[in-house]
Order: sequence, then C-alpha cells, then structure tokens
Amino acid sequence: MYLPLLIGLLIALAAAPAFTPLPADIPLLLTEPIGFLLLVAMVGFFAWRRICHHCEIGDEAQSLQRRSDAYGKLLGPIIIGGFALLIIVGHWAELAAMVVSPEIWSLYRLLLILPLLLAFCIRWTASYLSRRCLVNLANYRHGLEALPPAARSVRDYASYMAFHLRLNVLTLILPFFFILLIHDLAFLALGMQEDAFNFQLVLFGSILIIYLASPLLLRFAWKTRRMVNADDPLGRRLRAVARRTGVRVSGTFRWDTAGLMGNACLTGFGLPWRYVFISDLLLEHLLPPQLEAVYGHELGHARHHHLPVFLLAAVIVVLVFFLLEQFLLVLLLPVWLATGVQILLVLIYWTLLLAVLSPFLERQSDLLGAASVQCPGHRDPYACPVHKPAASRDEKAAAEQVDLSHICPFQGWAFASAMERLAEINGMSLDRRNMRHFSLRRRIDYVLSVTDQPDVVAAYHGRMRLLKLLMLLLALVLAALAFILPPILQSI
Repeated sequence: MYLPLLIGLLIALAAAPAFTPLPADIPLLLTEPIGFLLLVAMVGFFAWRRICHHCEIGDEAQSLQRRSDAYGKLLGPIIIGGFALLIIVGHWAELAAMVVSPEIWSLYRLLLILPLLLAFCIRWTASYLSRRCLVNLANYRHGLEALPPAARSVRDYASYMAFHLRLNVLTLILPFFFILLIHDLAFLALGMQEDAFNFQLVLFGSILIIYLASPLLLRFAWKTRRMVNADDPLGRRLRAVARRTGVRVSGTFRWDTAGLMGNACLTGFGLPWRYVFISDLLLEHLLPPQLEAVYGHELGHARHHHLPVFLLAAVIVVLVFFLLEQFLLVLLLPVWLATGVQILLVLIYWTLLLAVLSPFLERQSDLLGAASVQCPGHRDPYACPVHKPAASRDEKAAAEQVDLSHICPFQGWAFASAMERLAEINGMSLDRRNMRHFSLRRRIDYVLSVTDQPDVVAAYHGRMRLLKLLMLLLALVLAALAFILPPILQSI
C-alpha cells in the first residue's frame, strides 16, 4: 500500500540540483513536469474509461477488482519511473532549487514530491468508480433490497479522496517532513555537521520518536473514534478476547474509512499507546465470532512481539545501509551512483523482508486469532468436543483459560468465515496475494489444516521464536561490523 509512495520519497531524498537554470530556460524546463503529469493523466483516463465500461456491463465483484488492480499496477510503475526520470534527467530538482534552497531539506523535498502527489491523486481518481461499485455490491449481498448505483457526487468523491490522503499521504508525509525539519534545525539553526556524532544522534532520536508516537499519529491521520460503551455486547466480547490472549490494550477504535475498506490493525509497542483500529466496514458486516477472530489476529501481533521484530528489521536495514556507504566510499564511486546503489540494495532487502518474513508473522497471528475465539462448547457439551463445559463453579473464568495452541472446529470456522467475509466486502479474490500476506485461501487452508493439532501449532510458534533469535544475532553482528570496519576501510 505504501511502497510506491515510499520509493518516491527515497528518490526525492537522494535528489540534488546539478546546476542553476537561467530564467530564460524556465518555460522550457517546465514542460517536463507538465509532460509527466499529462502522461499519467492520459493513462489514468484510459483506465477510468475501461473501469466505467466494466461497471456499466455489471461485472461481478472479483472480476471488477482484478481489472481495477491491473490498471493500478499499470499506473504505479509509470508514476514511479516517470518521477525518477523527472528527478534524474528532467531538471525538476534544479527548478525546485530556484524556489527553495536545497539546504532547507524539509521545504525543498516537499516541493520535489509535489508532482508525485498529483500523479497519485490521478491514480486514485481512476479507481474511484470501481471502488464505489465494489462497496455497493458488498452492501447488496448483505441485505439491501436493490443494488444502488455507484455514487458520483462531488461530496462522495471528496470523501473518497480524503480517505486516500489520510491513509497514504498523512501517514508517510508527516513523519517524513518531521524528520527533515529536525535535520534543518540541527544543521542550519544549531550548526551541527552532518557527519558529526551528535547530529546522527539527533536524527536517530527523531526517527525513534516518530516510531514510538505512531499510534497517536494514526489516531489523528486515520479519523478514528474510541469504542467506549462499557455495556456494549461487542465491547465485552473484545475485552474477553484480550483477557484470553493475555494482551493489554489501551483502546479499541472505530476507523472511519467512508465505507471504503474492511481492515483492522494494531499499533504501539505497549501501554499506554497500544491501540487496535477496526474499520467501519468490518464492524458493520462481520458476525461477533468473526470479529473476535479478527481482533485476536491483531492482538497476536502484540503477543508474539511482531512490532519489535519489524523495528529490529529496520535496524538491520540501517546497519546494512551504513556498511554499504563505507564500502562505496572506498570504491570512490560518484555520489549519485553510490546513492542509487544504496537505495536499490536496501529496497531489494526490504522487499524480500516483507515478502518472506511478514507472511509467516501474519500466519502466527492467524493461529492466535482463531484460538482466541470464544467457543460455545464451554456451555454446550454437544457444540465442541474440545471445549467441554467447565467443571469449575466459575464457568466464565474457567472458559477463558484457553489453550492457545488448540484450535477447535468452531474456532476454525470463525476464522475461515471471517476471511471469506473480508474478501467479499473488499471485492477481493480469495487467491489474491499481496507482499505482506499469503492469499486468504492459503491462510484459511492452513488454519483449518491445523485444527485439533496443538502439537503442530506449538511447533510452528517454536520455529518463529528461533527465527526472531537469528534476526537478533544478525543485528548484533552487523552492529559489531559497523564499529570495526570503518577504521579498517579508512586505512586502506
């Protein structure tokens, strides 16, 4: 979701003006960013027209989603490739330097990414109609008497664009601007040198602050409101899930997506800022046991320390970046080539990390999400052979003493049906896979395959603990190399 925009930010971060244009050259140089936006607009208009056609002929939801995804995948590389050419050979960096000094990183980089943001707005506009059709189809399947037409009002479009700006732009641009602003204050106002230790410490501290404060940022950027009704049956169910998993949550929030997305997420390393966000579509369309499975999945990220694992992965990326810089300095490559090699290798590493590590972490959370569902077998001896009625007088307390490695058939059904409903309300195919997750069908099949097999589930958790230990050892080795190698390379 964020990767294309993140790549664009990295390109802007590496940009530097090569010369100062003459005033007479400005009209000619402006044709390059205008041409870039016109190219994106033409491809976007073609995609929008094709999507309109498939909406009018009444394509079923999964087919419409596949076509919309295909046009998005077409526009994405065009936007990133065109923006890279605009920065490298299109003289946009030089034009921006005439407006804002490149030494003011925050304002200069914000001006650099302006064409990128406009191009992404064109991309989102091209998919507007298909998204609305998919949401309407999902609503129709869930009880509406007639299929409503896809809304095309200005107000509806404004809500749609506001959602994308909150989801994609505020989540990345605000932290990006804050870190660059700290750079400007340290470098320009306080006079620190970029290669000084105290400057690096200030910059690292600002990144750490952003990372730790991200739950508060998301509460603001994503337009959320706390679910506070203590007597609400759903609230009691979700609090019971938290007790069964042994995870303390600071707050559960309803995430207003303008009815555009069914999703949930967990943020924060711990109290007081460990929040769970559940989108409006999930709250409106999932049954209580299905919401328990989704909620338990998010709490699984906390119970199994997945956020610290990704922080550790980020530390590994920073250390790899630093070591690469030391080697490239010895090779005496041009600055632009050395920076390009660094960005390329780090992107390859991070992509592999997301594509390889993240799906298995998600699977670990899937197992906990299924196991955390309250099975009615605690009260009915015929409902489930695993969860028999508790012999204790305090049936409620005994029911919450759950073996989180044992998934019964009812819990497997709750998780599987939640994933199927999730696909339906988002207009997704069960076979669709993104970078961070296995396909929903594969996730469902795995959870159902380990039903009534607690030994298999426990063994999987053991392998994941071993993997996290190996990542920690790798980070320690890289940190040691970061202290040892620079003096050796400088002496060569």
